[in-house]
Formats: sequence, structure tokens, C-alpha cells
Amino acid sequence: MWVALAPAAVVGSKPFPDTLYWDTIYAGFYCDGGAAGVGTFRLDSPTSACGGGWIPGAKFNAYTVATTAAGCKNNGWQSLSRAGGSPFKNQGDCIQYVNTNK
Repeated sequence: MWVALAPAAVVGSKPFPDTLYWDTIYAGFYCDGGAAGVGTFRLDSPTSACGGGWIPGAKFNAYTVATTAAGCKNNGWQSLSRAGGSPFKNQGDCIQYVNTNK
């Protein structure tokens, strides 16, 4: 099963309150009983949470850790982070992290 946030989630936005995207093969797990399909990553219910609302089990921030100097080049550093999630100041900062882990 895959679970994800609403489309293009931005800090402070909540485009579809009390809903989620996920992928499951069990039709009964979807609010629509699987009518819009199963086994595909899709919005469960764009209008309401059929289960009486979702209670967050965990809060997390997703990011991609820089692992190669090549990945830092051509503005790649702008979409990468350190293992702790902190962003890079520039391309050189990203390359230094990859080479030294600092």
C-alpha cells in the first residue's frame, strides 16, 4: 500500500481536507468501495473522509539526500538536502557535503 499527501501540497495549504492519496488492492478500503479502481495510486475521496476523519499517526518531511556531485550540478542542489533535511546554500555547498559529509 502507498500513501501520500494531497497534490502539490504547499506549507499552509490543504486542498482536500481530511483526504489522502493511496494505492491498495482492497476495494473496501476506499471510500467509494473501489468504484474508481483498485491497485492504482489515486485520491481516495476528494470531498470528505468516509472513515470519520483521518488521525495523523506521524508527521514527517520528505526530502532527497545528495549522494553525488553530479546531482548537485545544473541547479540540482536546489532540490537536494543533507541527511538531516537541511537545504544547501549553493552548488558548492552541496558538492562539499557529498565529498566530505559535512
